[in-house]
Amino acid sequence: MRILFVEALYKSTEPMSIMLLSSLAKQKGHKTFLHVLTSGGLELVLREIRPDIVAYSAMTGDHRYFIEANKTVKEYGKNIFTIMGGRHPTFFPEILKSSNLDAICVGEGDDAWPELLDVLERGGKIEDVENIVTADNLDSYALRPRRADLDDLPILDYDLCYKNTPLGNSLKRTIMTSRGCPYSCAYCFNHIYNKMYRGKGPVVARQSVSRVIGETKHMIANWRTKFIKFYDDDFVLKLDDWLYEFSKRWPKEIGLPFHCLLRADVASREPEILALLKKAGVQSVSMSVESGNDYIRNQLFNRKMSKDELRKAFKSAGDLGICTFSNTILGVPISETEEKKFCLAGSLERDIESVDFNLEIRATMTEYPILFPYPRTAIGEYCKKNGFFAGDYNTFTASYQNKSPMGCFSDREKMVQQNLALLGTVLQSFAGSRNLLARKLASLLRFLAVKVLIKLPLGKIYLLFYVMALNYLHRAKLYNYDKFNFWNWFKAIPGSYRFNLEKQFEKTIR
Repeated sequence: MRILFVEALYKSTEPMSIMLLSSLAKQKGHKTFLHVLTSGGLELVLREIRPDIVAYSAMTGDHRYFIEANKTVKEYGKNIFTIMGGRHPTFFPEILKSSNLDAICVGEGDDAWPELLDVLERGGKIEDVENIVTADNLDSYALRPRRADLDDLPILDYDLCYKNTPLGNSLKRTIMTSRGCPYSCAYCFNHIYNKMYRGKGPVVARQSVSRVIGETKHMIANWRTKFIKFYDDDFVLKLDDWLYEFSKRWPKEIGLPFHCLLRADVASREPEILALLKKAGVQSVSMSVESGNDYIRNQLFNRKMSKDELRKAFKSAGDLGICTFSNTILGVPISETEEKKFCLAGSLERDIESVDFNLEIRATMTEYPILFPYPRTAIGEYCKKNGFFAGDYNTFTASYQNKSPMGCFSDREKMVQQNLALLGTVLQSFAGSRNLLARKLASLLRFLAVKVLIKLPLGKIYLLFYVMALNYLHRAKLYNYDKFNFWNWFKAIPGSYRFNLEKQFEKTIR
């Protein structure tokens, strides 16, 4: 069969779920293709490829573009089987009622997908395939256990991505060595996922070090590679044999610099973790702050992480020469009752508190997504319960760096939030610098930004400065694998600006 995978827009990270499904399909002799909606010409692609199956992997926000695209698919060929997987249909299976999709895949799809292909090719009842949901079994579908062994999965179909998107030109490649997360952060889907799969397999599954190194060698042999970004939710959960083995073998057998994600409290409690990562060749780590406000971070977001732990982790990384990336969420509404009870400042003041804390800990780079209350998450239910969000997920944009979807904020408040998010990254490029003059300048720029600039309707101008800072920090700090080249940085700005303009300001995908 001929299978067309559809992505909503070009992204900065490989669509690894689609790449895995493509490999699984190719193992069974099927042909796979990829189309990105922002490139246009879906009807032409359908005529050229003549797919038997069209598949989407959807986050809440880009799901609505797939629903529109699916109308085009069904107009072209009503017998084309269309299916959507990913987080949105997993936590919002009701999408089947408001779309003309034939099916959705709930939860992990790497075992359900090959079985579904067999049923579609040879005949059988789709509803008998666990994790596959249609209108006929929406209220009674079965969920198979989570996969425990990741080593026997095929290597991702890197060609599908790198031959069809600009990511093929990058020298930074993304790998995921594990799946699952044991934590219960309120804004994330993992706590719902773990509840959904309770009693059905391990919460966290991990590839062996040998498998990680083997896949990396395969990538290097086929695609020019100078930097690896590990995209695991938690690359390191604890000090264990896996990390000791990785820290010994990676520099000897691969020798490429890399980036990974870990929790600051884990790094704070086990300082040897950062030392082992440094030994292995880590260039940078992500350790999310999520909020500089204690109530938001620990009570609303359930992060269970103190400011002292954050300070210690970022200082330890800096002392080892490891660059740091901090993710911090703005635009978090709190009820008036809670504000009075816990003596909390207003929304803007809390956002500024978050920016100030990142400036204090001197993260190399910080990005400030706006809070999006995703379906079934604890923070999503909190926002609906308090009337902050009406529950219409079709108002979501594809990126959580766009304006807030909350009904409790005015248009002006949303503009200020987005301006602070853009300028916050610019400020951090000064505060996180090793140059004393740049750090001194950060205080002056912070005063100007908070007192004046965030209140002006100049977001698309601020976006230019954000893009300049973003590209510099990516190239010179976080993902640095060559000597920084000013001319290459300058040439990349127009394309990066267009990409981020689409992501952060546009309301529709044309």
